[in-house]
Amino acid sequence: MSSLRLPPGRADADRLDAAQLGRRSADCRFGAAGRQRRRGRGGPRRAGNPDLAPYVGIAVPGLDQDVAGDLQRTVGNAFRLNEEARRIADAHDIAASVSTVAWLGYRTPTPSSVVSQDRADAGAPALSAFTDGLRVSRAVSGGAPQTLTTMGHSYGSLVVAKAAVAGADVDAVAVVGSPGLGFVTTPDALRGRLYVSEAEGDNAVADSGWFTADPSGVRDGRHVFESDGGVDPYAVGDLPAQTSASHGHSQHYDRGTESLRSLGYLVLGQTERVSGGPQR
Repeated sequence: MSSLRLPPGRADADRLDAAQLGRRSADCRFGAAGRQRRRGRGGPRRAGNPDLAPYVGIAVPGLDQDVAGDLQRTVGNAFRLNEEARRIADAHDIAASVSTVAWLGYRTPTPSSVVSQDRADAGAPALSAFTDGLRVSRAVSGGAPQTLTTMGHSYGSLVVAKAAVAGADVDAVAVVGSPGLGFVTTPDALRGRLYVSEAEGDNAVADSGWFTADPSGVRDGRHVFESDGGVDPYAVGDLPAQTSASHGHSQHYDRGTESLRSLGYLVLGQTERVSGGPQR
């Protein structure tokens, strides 16, 4: 099995070799699907098999993350999410496989186009088609319905929100470091399924309300989960109870953080264990 070569610039832990991942876990591997047609688009990179796994998390990136550029960070986020969800599953005796996907199926914005919703408008139907395809594949294989969670970081939050509002068949939608979701009041299509978090120090983006309003500042039934670090009351076994804080715009997927723990719970459908208390 050939290596997935990633650009330099991150810790060695994120320099992932597919064969090494295969030895680490029989269902934890990265592969490529599709071929990049233009800047900002390409096939998904995945850990595990999203067609067969009962739990699937789909991470959608934002500004300037694409196959030609910052692939390593995007893929690293999906890998760390997969790693955390597996740790949670092992600790809580959830005997099922987990797959996470770094979804690169839309043309991510550049600094000059990030102020427009156009690329999110184009990306949302593509994301819906991807999740619909997973549902069909699972049904054809005869498996039980999957738990599908979409997660958008930064501009990617606008993509996952638009897809869900338009009818994407997903169980939960999580947005982190979001500049806005294109609405103020949560639409009925998203009620009870929307999870929001922002980290301390992310004022320039998460507090900007570029696309209508700061998502974490609205109280209308959405679940605002914490990124400040603390004790996870549901930690058991080898799962560390103490979690750390995320800072700034891009640490939500960092190992050991409270935000990554909550995202891991969401992937597994354990919504009652997401930090932050009841929905508001």
